[in-house]
Amino acid sequence: MLLTGLSGRPLSGRGIGPAIRARLEKLDIHDMAGLLAHLPRNWQDRRACTRPEDVRQGDAAWIEGVVTDHIRQRIRGGRSLLKIRLDARGCPLDLVCFNRDYLARTWPVGTRLFVWGSFERELAGLSTAAFEAIRADDPQADLEFGRLVPVYGLTEGVTQRTMRRIIFDALAGIRGIGHDLPDYLVARRRMRPLDELLLKTHYPGTEAEGLAARDELVYIEFLLFQTGILARRARLGRTHKAHSYSSSDVRETAEAAFGFRLTAGQASAWEDLRRTMSGTEPMQVLLLGDVGSGKTAIAAMAILLAVRSGVQVVMAAPTVILARQLAERMERYLAPLGVRTAFLSGGMALDERKRILADLAGSRIDLLSGTHALFHADVIFSRLGLVVIDEQHRFGVKQRKALRDKGKDADYLAMSATPIPRTLAMALYGDYGSIRIEGIPEGRIPVETHWLQGGQGLEEALSEVEARIRRGEQACFVYPSIGDEDDDSSRAATAAWKRYARTGLAARGISLLHGRLDDREKESVMAGFMAGAAGLLVATSVIEVGIDNPRLTAIIIFGAERFGLSQIHQLRGRVGRGGLPSVCWLVTDGGGTESGFARMKALVESTDGFKIAEADLALRGPGDFLGLAQTGLPRFMVADIARDGRMLELARRDASLILRQDPLLESPHHARFVRENPEGGYE
Repeated sequence: MLLTGLSGRPLSGRGIGPAIRARLEKLDIHDMAGLLAHLPRNWQDRRACTRPEDVRQGDAAWIEGVVTDHIRQRIRGGRSLLKIRLDARGCPLDLVCFNRDYLARTWPVGTRLFVWGSFERELAGLSTAAFEAIRADDPQADLEFGRLVPVYGLTEGVTQRTMRRIIFDALAGIRGIGHDLPDYLVARRRMRPLDELLLKTHYPGTEAEGLAARDELVYIEFLLFQTGILARRARLGRTHKAHSYSSSDVRETAEAAFGFRLTAGQASAWEDLRRTMSGTEPMQVLLLGDVGSGKTAIAAMAILLAVRSGVQVVMAAPTVILARQLAERMERYLAPLGVRTAFLSGGMALDERKRILADLAGSRIDLLSGTHALFHADVIFSRLGLVVIDEQHRFGVKQRKALRDKGKDADYLAMSATPIPRTLAMALYGDYGSIRIEGIPEGRIPVETHWLQGGQGLEEALSEVEARIRRGEQACFVYPSIGDEDDDSSRAATAAWKRYARTGLAARGISLLHGRLDDREKESVMAGFMAGAAGLLVATSVIEVGIDNPRLTAIIIFGAERFGLSQIHQLRGRVGRGGLPSVCWLVTDGGGTESGFARMKALVESTDGFKIAEADLALRGPGDFLGLAQTGLPRFMVADIARDGRMLELARRDASLILRQDPLLESPHHARFVRENPEGGYE
């Protein structure tokens, strides 16, 4: 916690009553620490009053003037218009106010005002309808003018003026608060006390000074976090696991059984993973790779190594579709090699579940796959040695720990079908080792990608899809919403399914898949599609990961502007897996924004998932990037993972140095880190 001493201290001070407290809570401000950590988005330069003759059209400026008249008139719709005329050093200035007649009483003739606004130049002088104004003799005028003024994120019922006043008052109450970090680090980084950093972040003398102070706060917050997770990793390294891995010919055996040789990138990743598994401490590794890079094959080899060494393996995935497909793939890979597999889901018959659990406890199952059903207390392993979790960010921290605790010092392998940017990986998986599979399998044909702006070219795309379906290939149409039976929206999957069922696209059958179907229905639809029972699958993004169908060669993503870049990259990765030329069309509404244009352009021009992920993180932030309110992602007070990557890497380096000198944080110099990150287990 960046502001430990203020955490939990109730919001108090001039102007902070019950109503303001309730509104501040909507901004996630619950105590004095949260209030002071609510940093400005930017600052407005109100250091110098501008002469009226120097004001440029549309520019923001500070002008001083005296009220000379109030001009009222009624306008259409029963609304009122008030013009407050000022004399600004001989130049007429009109403040245009809609439905704010009370301002005539607030600022009578003769009142001297400071005005900040964006001004229009007219024949008679200047005018503005977008402005902030305050009486020159108001005690808060010194806070609003003559300096760089902070601009905050707000909520309904809280104005900039209110936020500035209560934060300025709060700053006055924290004099002398330091950060209690090691003296040698403070000296090395020339760090300033917290009270000074907060004051200069909210009310800097220059913008550069404000940005520098904010960066220093970000560094401190990241340092506390990174030291904590690296200390957790150091504690893990001092644990000696009871099991070991002894089989040395796994790669040769797997390549012969799988029917393909590892690429150079896969072989390198496997050697790194095998070496890490062979260590004496419990493994904690994130296996990264782009769409189609071979993560599942590498995981299968790790499972084979574990089983041949006498331990059991559990493999979890967040959805039934993904879990089932992973389990089937692992069975194809490993059953011929003698690995005994089973699948556990929440909807299976009670007798079948009891049989599986009995076989598991009796060591008659080597690999158990499934979804959340795996976390239940009655799922008991006789000797669990390896935990494999796909798309781990979709599980909660407690769920992952519950699964891991089913074995003694079990090794842990996390996989992600979503390429994860470096900075996000440091935040989510800072205490993990990272292994990346470079490249994609040989012979994989890049998917051709086209952007159909405003739907132009859609008819031609549909014709091509129909031709592909008629020659035995399959296609998928993805929509951003489900809709219902009466929904004729162009973005609703249900309406599209009904619409296309009456066309040539349904020549070989058409299926519908979305999140409202129960697990059995989803499995049935996907099984039929994988078996070729339908030529076209109409779906929502429920197919984002895990669908591996070699006949699927065409995908159209409707409403593409409503998906994230990485999400579209994952959807695009569902096609082109069988060696056939494949194509992806991105359909967007007409018009659009400049950033939307850039997003589509990036997808058309690049197939590098990691580059796309970096751009997506910058555009959407970490929570939306992962597609959910992320469980396990740290909540930082002032830091932003997408924006502050440079400071995160600096903090990571310093944290590594601290832990290298003092792995258990036993030195009195490191007391703050111990308080922030009390002793505990991993995950």
